[in-house]
Amino acid sequence: MSATIETALANHLAADSAVAALVSDRIFRAGNVPSSVNRRSQAYIVYQRISSPRERHQGGPAGLAHPRFQFSCYAPASKTAKQVCDAVREAVHTASGAIGAAGNTVTVKVCVPEDERESPALPSDASAKHTPCYVLDVVVWHAE
Repeated sequence: MSATIETALANHLAADSAVAALVSDRIFRAGNVPSSVNRRSQAYIVYQRISSPRERHQGGPAGLAHPRFQFSCYAPASKTAKQVCDAVREAVHTASGAIGAAGNTVTVKVCVPEDERESPALPSDASAKHTPCYVLDVVVWHAE
């Protein structure tokens, strides 16, 4: 059985000890952060696919894609958000071969971190506190 690249990446991050030490299992697709997450006291990661280029050759699809993913690393303190981002970068930078859960994997050729920036989530009103956030963009070359 083949996993989606999104599921494989989320499982890869959840299995990484440095990432898990900082966020536990709080790794979510964009738009799916549950209300049970305490955004003021818990670190968490939100990921989304930004683009989906695929390689082609004269005979048609080459069976190789290189989508760009964005990982937004939130935490109560800027230092912790940066630590989460660093852990994600290391986890994806070393990802290659079959990643994901056993029997539900994607074959990754290489993951290339391409951009990293601080991007605090601005408060919705004057009574709210901003949430520190570091954003990491990664291009993942994988077999389809």
